[in-house]
Order: sequence, then C-alpha cells, then structure tokens
Amino acid sequence: MIEADASGAGASVSDHARNASHILEGYEKCEKYFGSIVESQRGIIIMQNAITRIFVCIGMLLTLSACGVTYHGRVIDADTKLPIDGAVVVASWSEERGTMAGGTSRLHDVKETLTDKNGDWSINGPKGTSSEFLSDVYSILTFITGAYYTEPPEFIVFKPGYCAWKEGFGIEVCNNKMKTYNGTVEHINIGEIVELPKLMSRGDRLRNLPDYIYDSGSAMKHNEILKNQKEFIRLLQEERKNLGLSGYKMPELENEK
Repeated sequence: MIEADASGAGASVSDHARNASHILEGYEKCEKYFGSIVESQRGIIIMQNAITRIFVCIGMLLTLSACGVTYHGRVIDADTKLPIDGAVVVASWSEERGTMAGGTSRLHDVKETLTDKNGDWSINGPKGTSSEFLSDVYSILTFITGAYYTEPPEFIVFKPGYCAWKEGFGIEVCNNKMKTYNGTVEHINIGEIVELPKLMSRGDRLRNLPDYIYDSGSAMKHNEILKNQKEFIRLLQEERKNLGLSGYKMPELENEK
C-alpha cells in the first residue's frame, strides 16, 4: 500500500508539471496574440493620424489655391502710348485634378471687365497654384481625394481694331509690337501695362478674332459662362459685323441687353 501511495503521488506531481507547462505555453500564446493586437491598433492609430494629416494638408493647399486676389493693370496703344478705353479684359480659371490617366482639367470660373478712360481695369478672383512643384503635389493629393485645385488665370484682352491678347501673337504686326510693360509675352502679371498695336488690314483682323470661352465639362452652367462674358461677346459681335461676318446666335443673352 505504501508503494502504491508513493507511485500515485509521483504521477500527481508529473501531471501538475505538465499542466503548468501547458498553462505557461498558453499564456505565452495569449501574450503574443494580444501583443499583436496592440501593435495592430498602434499601426491603425498611426495610419489614422497620417491620413488625418494628409487631409489637413490637402485642405490647407486647396484653400491656398483658392485665396482671392485683385488682378489689375492698364491697357495702352502700342504706338501712341495713350490709354485704350472700353477694351474688355477676360480672366478664366481652370481647375485640375490627378487621375490614373494623368491630369484632367475643366473651366472653374470666368470673369470680365472693361477698361476705363485711363485704360485701367481690375478683376477679383482666386490666385491659383503656379509652382510646378506644388502642381505635382496637388495632382497626387487630388488623385487621392477626387477634389480639384485651381490654376492661375489666363487673360484675354480685346478691342475691335486692335491686336488681341494672346490671339494676336500669331500675326506678324502684332507679334512685333504687342507686349507687356516689362517686355514679356507669356503672362500678364498684377499691375502690368499691356501694349496693343492697331490692325489695319482685314486679313489680319480676321485672323485676330479670338473665341469666347466655353467648356462643356465645366461645373458652371452654360448660361452662366456666357453671361459672365457678355461684354466680350458684344465686342466680338461688333468686330464680326465690321468684317462682314454673321454674328453669333445667342438667345441666352437676349434678356441681358
């Protein structure tokens, strides 16, 4: 009986040891499992923080591109240096976003004004993004979000009988004389003086006629685009009549007269 009791006691000790080993192994597995969950949660938190920062950055950049400024300048006769009264200045902004196929753009807004007796003009609108580096950043960020960023404006300056900015650069007489005050032809900067030479021949005036702005993919409504450049279209109609051409048929502007 004593031997039997002794062997039973030995078996009990061995069982306890195995149980303890299993418990320890289970604890280690639990520790690894819950540790991985903790690490995963940390990763999620880090990712969420990164995403939040990206969207904050996007918001700041998009706000920056949409900041309003006042564009202004003066239009003068290239030969006499006298101001040109009643010339139309049209500013148009495009907006762009990145896609898998590259950048895609559409019309964002268009505004116009007429020069006064001093040849002065001003238009309020977004500054847009002009830096090539920032444009690359915007393309990536807008590809992620699907949002658009605004580009700097393009300008048209037109009065019947004068070279049109920028259409006139394809005409020799315009290309030789038409310039901004600082001598550049690429852009009209804030405060620039634009010099426009007169056109004498009918052929040059025909080639000088610009088109009004229209974009079927724009978020703006068709009527709104036309009404925002009614003075420009009026002067285009006037020049077409002077040259013996038929005018545009625009019922959308009939009530604007």
